[in-house]
Amino acid sequence: MININNTHWVFICGASSESIGLTRHVLDIAFGINKLLSLGVNKSNIDVLIDHGSDEWLSGVEDKLIFDGISINSISEYSNIFNSNNNLPCLVLFFLGHGTSSGIDSPTQLKPNDLCNAIYSKL
Repeated sequence: MININNTHWVFICGASSESIGLTRHVLDIAFGINKLLSLGVNKSNIDVLIDHGSDEWLSGVEDKLIFDGISINSISEYSNIFNSNNNLPCLVLFFLGHGTSSGIDSPTQLKPNDLCNAIYSKL
Protein backbone atom coordinates (compact mmCIF):
# COMPACT_ATOMS: atom_id res chain seq x y z
CA MET A 1 0.00 0.00 0.00
CA ILE A 2 1.27 3.46 -0.87
CA ASN A 3 2.12 5.73 2.05
CA ILE A 4 4.36 8.72 2.75
CA ASN A 5 7.32 6.57 3.81
CA ASN A 6 7.48 3.88 1.13
CA THR A 7 6.90 5.81 -2.09
CA HIS A 8 9.15 7.46 -4.66
CA TRP A 9 7.34 10.51 -6.09
CA VAL A 10 8.55 11.63 -9.54
CA PHE A 11 7.37 14.69 -11.50
CA ILE A 12 8.20 14.53 -15.22
CA CYS A 13 7.66 17.78 -17.10
CA GLY A 14 8.09 17.67 -20.85
CA ALA A 15 7.74 21.17 -22.21
CA SER A 16 10.91 21.86 -24.16
CA SER A 17 8.97 23.35 -27.07
CA GLU A 18 7.13 25.72 -24.74
CA SER A 19 9.11 28.50 -23.12
CA ILE A 20 6.38 31.11 -22.60
CA GLY A 21 3.86 28.86 -20.82
CA LEU A 22 6.40 26.82 -18.88
CA THR A 23 5.64 28.61 -15.61
CA ARG A 24 2.17 27.08 -15.34
CA HIS A 25 3.69 23.58 -15.40
CA VAL A 26 6.34 24.52 -12.85
CA LEU A 27 3.68 25.98 -10.57
CA ASP A 28 1.81 22.67 -10.83
CA ILE A 29 4.99 20.87 -9.75
CA ALA A 30 5.48 23.32 -6.87
CA PHE A 31 1.87 22.78 -5.77
CA GLY A 32 2.33 19.00 -5.86
CA ILE A 33 5.59 19.13 -3.92
CA ASN A 34 4.06 21.47 -1.36
CA LYS A 35 1.13 19.08 -0.86
CA LEU A 36 3.45 16.07 -0.49
CA LEU A 37 5.62 17.91 2.04
CA SER A 38 2.55 18.99 4.01
CA LEU A 39 1.62 15.31 4.30
CA GLY A 40 5.08 14.50 5.68
CA VAL A 41 6.82 13.07 2.58
CA ASN A 42 10.61 13.30 2.88
CA LYS A 43 12.25 15.52 0.24
CA SER A 44 14.70 12.72 -0.54
CA ASN A 45 11.75 10.68 -1.86
CA ILE A 46 10.80 13.35 -4.43
CA ASP A 47 12.42 13.85 -7.84
CA VAL A 48 11.74 16.30 -10.67
CA LEU A 49 12.71 15.65 -14.29
CA ILE A 50 12.60 18.76 -16.48
CA ASP A 51 14.66 19.98 -19.44
CA HIS A 52 15.18 23.67 -18.83
CA GLY A 53 17.94 25.51 -17.00
CA SER A 54 16.92 26.23 -13.40
CA ASP A 55 17.08 30.00 -13.89
CA GLU A 56 14.70 29.73 -16.83
CA TRP A 57 12.05 27.50 -15.34
CA LEU A 58 12.19 28.92 -11.82
CA SER A 59 11.81 32.51 -13.00
CA GLY A 60 8.02 32.51 -12.60
CA VAL A 61 7.97 30.83 -9.19
CA GLU A 62 7.62 33.13 -6.17
CA ASP A 63 8.56 30.58 -3.49
CA LYS A 64 11.70 28.98 -4.92
CA LEU A 65 12.53 27.47 -1.51
CA ILE A 66 9.98 24.73 -2.16
CA PHE A 67 12.57 23.18 -4.52
CA ASP A 68 15.47 23.29 -2.01
CA GLY A 69 16.56 19.75 -1.24
CA ILE A 70 14.54 18.25 -4.10
CA SER A 71 16.49 16.29 -6.69
CA ILE A 72 16.06 18.07 -10.05
CA ASN A 73 17.48 16.44 -13.17
CA SER A 74 17.20 16.43 -16.92
CA ILE A 75 14.67 14.07 -18.47
CA SER A 76 17.59 12.28 -20.14
CA GLU A 77 18.59 11.02 -16.67
CA TYR A 78 15.28 9.23 -16.10
CA SER A 79 16.76 5.74 -15.76
CA ASN A 80 19.14 6.89 -13.00
CA ILE A 81 16.27 8.42 -11.08
CA PHE A 82 14.31 5.19 -10.90
CA ASN A 83 17.37 3.39 -9.57
CA SER A 84 18.19 6.11 -7.02
CA ASN A 85 15.43 5.08 -4.59
CA ASN A 86 15.65 1.30 -4.85
CA ASN A 87 14.66 0.91 -1.21
CA LEU A 88 11.19 2.32 -1.90
CA PRO A 89 8.72 -0.32 -3.11
CA CYS A 90 6.14 2.10 -4.56
CA LEU A 91 6.43 4.61 -7.40
CA VAL A 92 4.06 7.44 -8.33
CA LEU A 93 4.65 9.39 -11.54
CA PHE A 94 3.16 12.79 -12.32
CA PHE A 95 3.31 13.81 -15.99
CA LEU A 96 3.11 17.49 -16.85
CA GLY A 97 3.66 19.48 -19.98
CA HIS A 98 3.33 18.08 -23.45
CA GLY A 99 4.00 15.04 -25.53
CA THR A 100 4.71 14.39 -29.15
CA SER A 101 4.30 11.36 -31.34
CA SER A 102 7.84 10.46 -30.23
CA GLY A 103 7.07 10.60 -26.51
CA ILE A 104 7.49 13.23 -23.82
CA ASP A 105 8.37 16.66 -25.21
CA SER A 106 12.06 17.03 -24.40
CA PRO A 107 15.32 17.32 -26.35
CA THR A 108 15.99 13.71 -25.35
CA GLN A 109 12.79 11.96 -26.36
CA LEU A 110 11.39 9.76 -23.63
CA LYS A 111 9.23 7.11 -25.22
CA PRO A 112 6.69 5.13 -23.18
CA ASN A 113 8.51 1.86 -23.85
CA ASP A 114 11.84 3.27 -22.62
CA LEU A 115 10.17 4.63 -19.50
CA CYS A 116 8.49 1.30 -18.76
CA ASN A 117 11.77 -0.58 -19.27
CA ALA A 118 13.54 1.75 -16.81
CA ILE A 119 10.80 1.21 -14.24
CA TYR A 120 10.77 -2.55 -14.69
CA SER A 121 14.55 -2.73 -14.36
CA LYS A 122 14.06 -1.43 -10.82
CA LEU A 123 12.02 -4.50 -9.88
